[in-house]
Amino acid sequence: MKKFACSMLALTMLVTAVGCSSGNNNKDSDKEATASSGNSGVAATNGVNEYGWDVPTETLKFSFYAGYDDQSEVDKLAVPMSQFYKEKFNVDIKKLVYSIDMNEKLNLMLATSDYPEVITNMDDAMAEKFIAQGRAIDLTDLIEKSAPNVKEKLGKYLNLMKNDEGKIYKLPAMWGENPNVAGWDFGIRYDWWKELGTPIYQTPEEYYQALKQVMANHPTNAQGQKIYAISDNANAGTNTQGANLYNGMLSAYGFKNGFKVNDSTGEFTHWMNTPEGLEIAKYINRFYREGMMDPDFLTNKFEDWQTKVTNERVIGNIGTWWQLWVGGQEAWAEQDKDKYNIEKRYMNVSVKAPGVEKSTELSSNFIGNYRMIITDKAKDPQKIIEWLNWEVSTLGTMITGYGKPDPENVWDIKDGKWIFKDSAMDYANKNTNFHDVREKKFGAQSFMMVAPGGWIKDDRLDPRVTRVSVYDMWPVTEEGKFLDAGVNLSWENVKGESWDSTLYTVTYKGDDPISNTNATIKDTLISEWAKMITSKTEEDLVSKFNSAKDKLNKLGLHDIEKYSAEAYKSNVEKFNQ
Repeated sequence: MKKFACSMLALTMLVTAVGCSSGNNNKDSDKEATASSGNSGVAATNGVNEYGWDVPTETLKFSFYAGYDDQSEVDKLAVPMSQFYKEKFNVDIKKLVYSIDMNEKLNLMLATSDYPEVITNMDDAMAEKFIAQGRAIDLTDLIEKSAPNVKEKLGKYLNLMKNDEGKIYKLPAMWGENPNVAGWDFGIRYDWWKELGTPIYQTPEEYYQALKQVMANHPTNAQGQKIYAISDNANAGTNTQGANLYNGMLSAYGFKNGFKVNDSTGEFTHWMNTPEGLEIAKYINRFYREGMMDPDFLTNKFEDWQTKVTNERVIGNIGTWWQLWVGGQEAWAEQDKDKYNIEKRYMNVSVKAPGVEKSTELSSNFIGNYRMIITDKAKDPQKIIEWLNWEVSTLGTMITGYGKPDPENVWDIKDGKWIFKDSAMDYANKNTNFHDVREKKFGAQSFMMVAPGGWIKDDRLDPRVTRVSVYDMWPVTEEGKFLDAGVNLSWENVKGESWDSTLYTVTYKGDDPISNTNATIKDTLISEWAKMITSKTEEDLVSKFNSAKDKLNKLGLHDIEKYSAEAYKSNVEKFNQ
């Protein structure tokens, strides 16, 4: 996961704040951390250290694969954390990454049987593929005996990790309570929109008109480069072909994870099989036909797109909300420092299609979409699960996410409290602090495998902070309001209601043919979508949409609809066990 993506995921996890949780008292919290190790009875230990880990006399060594990145860069960044773990924990972990799409690499690993002891950040379908082939070990008894923190923190959500036989072979990565404040984005340059003097847009058509007016007022940037209404991007190692655009639009029409859900009948209908789906395709295609779309939107990597945003070449965004923050106000605040004007920023707005009762841009998925497995290559799965259990403890998550407590870090432990630097409480320093902690000094997040990415609530937290995620710390009042005026400007027009998407998570089992059907449909949909929205006429768009719909249904889209409906019912039953 790239540093900019991690930086703004912080916001996703941290943005909606309410009052402090009562948390555990210090004594109970210490018990939580201490219980994470020393249960195997295999090797003697040197006792529990000040961070709650029962230090083994024999060094615990294992490796894990975490996805797309540059190995030399990852190794360099990890040095401070690696040294800290070796010195204080007697643990030696090797993080493996490759400059290749993660799913492609995992398929190669399966073909060659060349994979490490732990794999994390894999999507759910790929985890199921490893499980079906017997490459992932059964964690059920290990969790029961040696992972009390995992059981406590996940609670009833752990049931959703169980297979039909009640066995657990996978755990969520980047999970936890994460109410999303801005969700899928209909963003716009705040200062440029303010120039229009018009009411805030509330529908897709009003958003289109606002973008069009701003584009007319700002045809080029200071360097004479053309400015576009919207664009799109894909993370390194992926090719999404503009899929962010339809995902953002689906939220305005009230779709849930891509499906129109009939709550009374339990029927799930894929968006491509709805009249709304055609409306969405027409809407996006209009930007393309009228020259309002960045011509590179199908091929932009995130870095390319980010540069265009920072260089003031993109007015708005239909897609992932945090991306505009990274390329926009975060970059500008860092560049301009004391001269930065807080109105030079993007704002997020709740947009709802006419006739839609509730939009779905704000969602919270407790278990997330990524998984961790311990493979059959593990030499000592008992000790590995104990380590992962320490990582899930509240203090373990703080250390994993922020790096070791230290006067030079953004946090330290003082008189039993986890105190943040004063500078960390100022939004203007957030991006600088983030990069310092991860890349320059402390190697934070280098060895994150199962730590939750959602809210941390604990009596030991800095009394100035109501809650944090491992990605950020923001000044928040007890009423849940942000103290930064710029943040409030960006979100004052976010009016949607958050919905819990957890039980809509669909597991595609590796040995079930429906898994291959789903993968084929996902790939086909992306390529067909690119053809649709680059149509030169609306008539051509309609023809391509109908052709794509027929193709997808022949590939088994109706089967996916039924499978998703049954998966939801099954999740409800599991969760309530």
